[in-house]
Amino acid sequence: LNLCYETRYQKVSVSVASTVYQQQYYRTCNWWGRCRTRSRTVSTTVYNTGYQNQAYPVIVCCTGYVGYFPYCTPSCSGTCEANCATCASPNVCSSCNPGWYNTTTCCTDINECLSYNGGCEYQCTNNQGSYKCSCPTGFNLYDSTGCKDKNECASNKGGCDQNCHNTAGTYSCSCNSGYSLASNGHSCTDINECTAGTDSCPDDHYCHNEIGSYNCSCRTGYELLLNGITCR
Repeated sequence: LNLCYETRYQKVSVSVASTVYQQQYYRTCNWWGRCRTRSRTVSTTVYNTGYQNQAYPVIVCCTGYVGYFPYCTPSCSGTCEANCATCASPNVCSSCNPGWYNTTTCCTDINECLSYNGGCEYQCTNNQGSYKCSCPTGFNLYDSTGCKDKNECASNKGGCDQNCHNTAGTYSCSCNSGYSLASNGHSCTDINECTAGTDSCPDDHYCHNEIGSYNCSCRTGYELLLNGITCR
């Protein structure tokens, strides 16, 4: 049922006969020595090589079937049948590719996300013939379905100037003693303890700010003790 005959043509060489006519002249004389010229037409058959189209039958796959004789299978080239694994007859599905289910003649996409969220730990997104899992910000996808906390501090300290603290799904920066965290949440700015009034230097003596710290000194006539903050 899926094999058909088709007429094809090929050029073949043939011998073509043609007749060539020529005038042939001859002389005749009688007993008295009188002569005259006569003519006659002579024909010659000439054979030349020519070409002509010769028809011959071949067995091919019928319309709606693909392949080569003798292996012809039903075509699955229709709009919805493109996702068929096999067709029982032209453009009628008998089985579907993974991610699709059979609806008599067509294959329809399976929405894997409708069943247990497709196995995804966080978000499942359906697409044609498949699906994919994704994770919220701060988490990485692993094993195609699970979500694992992303340690932002593992790469360049998460952009923090000094200290990076990883937490589930996010991270934060902090600064060492003597510094304050800037409004961008990453940079550390030196605290001027002397102007902020947070130093421990004695009154009426001197406070000197340093990057990340400060030191005290005493007025003339006083000596700074070993604790660095007492003048006597």
